[in-house]
Amino acid sequence: MTTTTQFIAKQGWLGAIVLFVAFVLSVWLDWSVCAFVLFVGLVLWLVMFRNPERIPHIDENNAFVSPVDGIVRDMSYNNDEMHILIETGFIDVGLIRAPCDIVEGQYSEKKGLSLVCCAKDKCKELNATMRFESLKERTFYMEFYPIFFSSHHLFAQNNLSVGDRIGFMKAGMTRIVIPQKKASVEFESKVSIGDKVCALQSVIGYIYEV
Repeated sequence: MTTTTQFIAKQGWLGAIVLFVAFVLSVWLDWSVCAFVLFVGLVLWLVMFRNPERIPHIDENNAFVSPVDGIVRDMSYNNDEMHILIETGFIDVGLIRAPCDIVEGQYSEKKGLSLVCCAKDKCKELNATMRFESLKERTFYMEFYPIFFSSHHLFAQNNLSVGDRIGFMKAGMTRIVIPQKKASVEFESKVSIGDKVCALQSVIGYIYEV
């Protein structure tokens, strides 16, 4: 698994620099109230875009871990597919990680808006979306629906180990879809609706080849 020593994700660098410069200027000009507000904003920004190192604590090769931080909002089984929906909040870590070892994958992104308070069909039509699909061995795909921030993107797709960074989404919804072929593949879920999950550290389930 590749690692990095950056304190915050690069998607947060610009905002951190702007807030820090504004804070320094406010201190220099003796604008105490403004300096305090900017300091609090800077701290919150650093927390929101933190980039923690995480070490996998799983020994099973068939484990499927959470790719994002957040809360499980929905789980369903449709057309021989397991659907798991995870909501990532503003304070959650925004990194997207590989949920298992991936030999070959592909990703795509659709540019768009970040509408929240409108009809679902309008959101689906106008909002930005991202998709990652594993093509070999353990096949699955993930769809990402970012909100508010425009810094979301995917950047890795092949020869990935579980937990490798594959993208970034500060806030939004992640839909994981795992096909289950009754004759060859079974998925055993280990989470329930309402559970808090952490990328790499929370096992969503196990994939069994029958």
